[in-house]
Amino acid sequence: MAAFTYRTCTFVGVVLVFLTMCVPECSSQAQPQITANGLFIAGQEKSLVCYITTAETVNNFPLTWSRDGSNLTASEERTVIVTGSVKNYNSFYKLTVQPSDNGETFTCTANLPSGTTTASWTAYVYKGPDDPVVTGPSTVVSDVPSTWTCVVDGSSGTASNVYWQFGNGSRIDSGTFNNVGEDYRDTNNLQIHKTTSTLSLTLTTGAPNFGLACYAVHFNTNIQKVTRRSITVTSQLQITANGLFIAGQEKSLACYITAAETVSNFPLTWSRDGSNLTASEEKTVIVSGNVRNYNSFYKFTVQPSDNEDTFTCTANLPSGTTTASWTAYVYKGPDDPVVTGPSTVVSDVPSTWTCVVDGSSGTASNVYWQFGNGSRIDSGTFNNVGEDYRDTNNLQIHKTTSTLSLTLTTGAPNFGLACYAVHFNTNIQKVTRRSITVTCKFQ
Repeated sequence: MAAFTYRTCTFVGVVLVFLTMCVPECSSQAQPQITANGLFIAGQEKSLVCYITTAETVNNFPLTWSRDGSNLTASEERTVIVTGSVKNYNSFYKLTVQPSDNGETFTCTANLPSGTTTASWTAYVYKGPDDPVVTGPSTVVSDVPSTWTCVVDGSSGTASNVYWQFGNGSRIDSGTFNNVGEDYRDTNNLQIHKTTSTLSLTLTTGAPNFGLACYAVHFNTNIQKVTRRSITVTSQLQITANGLFIAGQEKSLACYITAAETVSNFPLTWSRDGSNLTASEEKTVIVSGNVRNYNSFYKFTVQPSDNEDTFTCTANLPSGTTTASWTAYVYKGPDDPVVTGPSTVVSDVPSTWTCVVDGSSGTASNVYWQFGNGSRIDSGTFNNVGEDYRDTNNLQIHKTTSTLSLTLTTGAPNFGLACYAVHFNTNIQKVTRRSITVTCKFQ
């Protein structure tokens, strides 16, 4: 709105008053603006753009940069004629974003004849995850649960999505791992999100590629980091000994392991109560790729003195040494029955014989009697009494004494008796026969 002032002029004898209208200048001071397309992502190059459009005539490029009060040098300056005296001035400041840039204020100042104006931009830095740190075993035993931990630190803005894959790229079911988050402020005042992922798996020797990978994908920046671990899966070292350790019989112990490791020498060795043994046979079977099955056999004739001896198989692999042990519990069949009693009896007069069966270990032997022609003698005519004791080999020995009472006639079958012992554990059978002469009763 116009303003009015009074002007007074004095002439001789006359005073004249003039009304003067003052019209103010209409001018619009141009304002600079700053743009920064996209996020400030740590480690990436960023360009801040400051621009202003003005019709004022300037001697020098009008835009300058500062950061928290310290002057900066522009990376690039451009002047574009819009129309007539109107020009667009653009100033670029390029930098590689650092976490320490977080919260810093960048100021663009426009120095024009009409005055000085400013625009400011405060940087909020987004930082992707650090490399995942994976801990856990590099060698595991098949069919035994194992645990690995992946720690993903350093994500700012939002946490990272943490997940696991097998070495062949197949995704591991999320139900097998658990993610726990933790937030804190770092020295640059960044809100850092840390995730700890715990994976529990029971692998087999056929686990894909024998590898694991922990992935971290940042939600804000889509930055992805991965750490891979090679996992060697070995089978459980095992010893088998089919059937019982029976004294007097040949026995073969078999030790085997499946491994994907490369070995220079056959990896299995034997020992017995600390003393080295020589394997009877060794076999290597290729399962697939670099997976091999190693088999070692130790053969020997079982002796009662082998009872409670410990046979150990040791697997010497690049990943380490493992052992498996087998303690021998010897089963021993009965000794030959010892029959005592008369070899000549009088018909129709009661007579008694005794059969002692010693030496059975594990369980007692079944003791019974037969006539010479093979017919079984009624069990009601004899009585078995057992006795147990430990022998010098610490075998639990079962001894049976069977007492037979008979009244024979001159027509008794074949005039013979036999005492049988059949071992319950080993099915070993022993027999002792006696020829009996039956004479007529003197009358």
